[in-house]
Amino acid sequence: MALHQAAIETIRHGYDSFEIVGGQYQNNVGVVGYTPVVANTTGSVTATGYGNTATAFGNSTTTYSGGQPIIAGSHNQSFIVKMFRDGDPAGGNAVSARGTLGPKWQEAVAQDSHTCL
Repeated sequence: MALHQAAIETIRHGYDSFEIVGGQYQNNVGVVGYTPVVANTTGSVTATGYGNTATAFGNSTTTYSGGQPIIAGSHNQSFIVKMFRDGDPAGGNAVSARGTLGPKWQEAVAQDSHTCL
């Protein structure tokens, strides 16, 4: 993706070839919290009695939900592109912008949204 975008911007700026001469990235994705934990208990009881005596039998079930991690953040990348015109001796190792985009390079330049300025 970086080469594709660099090639498009090279052509848009009136150049023919480019080199990527630097770059950085950042990943700040991580767990920022957890969803609340909720407990729900249900049960039933049966009681029988005779005279002064009572007997009770019962059961209960507790279910828990929640506690899932909340993930947030972003992956970021930036790079530095040095652009050259055809015939510039400093661009001897540069990559052809049109060659990078292929035979339909004009369509790629026309369709791309301007994500790099």
